[in-house]
Amino acid sequence: RAPTSVAYAENQSMFLDSLVGDAAWRGRYARDRHGNIVPWELLEEEIRATKPYEVFELRRMLCVPYFEKALYELPEEELSPQKLQDLALEVETFCLGGLAPRPVLSIPHIISDES
Repeated sequence: RAPTSVAYAENQSMFLDSLVGDAAWRGRYARDRHGNIVPWELLEEEIRATKPYEVFELRRMLCVPYFEKALYELPEEELSPQKLQDLALEVETFCLGGLAPRPVLSIPHIISDES
C-alpha cells in the first residue's frame, strides 16, 4: 500500500501543475539560463494567448465524473458494451459539444482500494 492516499497524491499533483503555470509564481521564480527573471511582457503574452482556451481542459476533465455518474445511475438490465459507448458519446457531446480529443473510455483509472 502506498504511503499516501490516491486522492491526496492527485490533489498534490494538480496543485503543483497549477503552481508552475501561475503568472505570479513564474514572475518571481522563473529565470532564463543567465539567471534573469522572465519579463512580464512575455508572461502576459502567453496568458492572453492561452487563457481563453483553459475552459476546454476543465470541461474535458469534467467528462469523467459525468460519465461515472451516468453509468452508476444506469439500470443494470440496460448495461451492455454498446450502451457504455453510447453513454460515453452522450457525455462527451454534453460536456464538449462533440467528440473528445481523448475518448472518455480510454482514460485509465488508478487501481486502488480507495477507488
